[in-house]
Amino acid sequence: MIPAVFGYATIGLCLATLPTLFIELLQHVKCHMEGKPLPARANLSQYLLCTTAVFLAVNLWWL
Repeated sequence: MIPAVFGYATIGLCLATLPTLFIELLQHVKCHMEGKPLPARANLSQYLLCTTAVFLAVNLWWL
């Protein structure tokens, strides 16, 4: 049961990471086009990517 939960969690993290990466990319492009400095904030997509990588490693270990 635990491998299935990690599998579904990994799929959910992947689906959450893609739009977050896209939104951050659009914000960076907008700041670059307007000549403004990038706002200082936490990189949510970086945390999601790291968590997804850990979950993928756990899933592959359980195969």
